[in-house]
Amino acid sequence: MPLGLGSLLPDSFSQAYAINASGVIVGSAVAGQTSTGTNITQAVRWTVAGNDSVSLLALGSLGRTFSEAKDINVAGQVIG
Repeated sequence: MPLGLGSLLPDSFSQAYAINASGVIVGSAVAGQTSTGTNITQAVRWTVAGNDSVSLLALGSLGRTFSEAKDINVAGQVIG
């Protein structure tokens, strides 16, 4: 059954790139805008609980305006 993962901000987008064997999902989501209107995109991690509730954690962007989480291994280590 499909499950909506949600995003960091209302009316913004998120994108999933990978899922590990434990069901942890990683990707990116819009986290805001700069003063010039450029989207600030952060790497994110979603965790799905047994009752189909989803928690979303922003992994940050190290002071930049763009980061993505492209993969996650079985130990939960994320790479971008």
